[in-house]
Amino acid sequence: LIVFRQKKGDTTDAEHMEGNTTLEIGWTVVPLIIVVVFAYLGAYSLGEVRRVDPEAFVVNVRAQQFVWVFEYPEYGIISDELHLPVNKQVVLRMESADVIHSFWVPEWRVKQDVVPGRVTEYRITPTMISDDFKVRCAELCGTNHAYMENLIVFSSQSDYDAWIAEQAAIAAAAAETPEGQGKILYTKYGCVGCHSVDGSPN
Repeated sequence: LIVFRQKKGDTTDAEHMEGNTTLEIGWTVVPLIIVVVFAYLGAYSLGEVRRVDPEAFVVNVRAQQFVWVFEYPEYGIISDELHLPVNKQVVLRMESADVIHSFWVPEWRVKQDVVPGRVTEYRITPTMISDDFKVRCAELCGTNHAYMENLIVFSSQSDYDAWIAEQAAIAAAAAETPEGQGKILYTKYGCVGCHSVDGSPN
């Protein structure tokens, strides 16, 4: 303000400035490059999320009051735990047996509604071995809604294959006795959501 102030008695016009072409190009091009880079990274990440692997396998997920049931149609296995191998895409085909539920795993940043009479899909590719995840219902579905959660296990391919073989052997042996058949039905129809077999509160 002091240097460029109008001096007393000075009636001349100020010096006309055309601008600085270099600066103008710089503050236009640099932000443009930044925006383009972030747009590319965002589009690439979104594409990876929606990428469809033709070799992805399917797990059928049935939601019902008050449990999640997971069926592996390729192996004829039904479980109340979701086991998945790492680095392999899986399609979760979800449907509800009664009311609206919501498949929610907070750590995955995903919440997918499961609506009666409609099949919804969610694709996931596990990238780390973990047994710390749980799927919860995020839609108020009844009196025991707060207890509707099941364990999710990500394992190596070899451990996953061993679990599949173990479950298949257990199912085959169980089918030979009335008690075993009852256990299969107990898991298949989600009875554990409301009932226990040892009299303990559930």
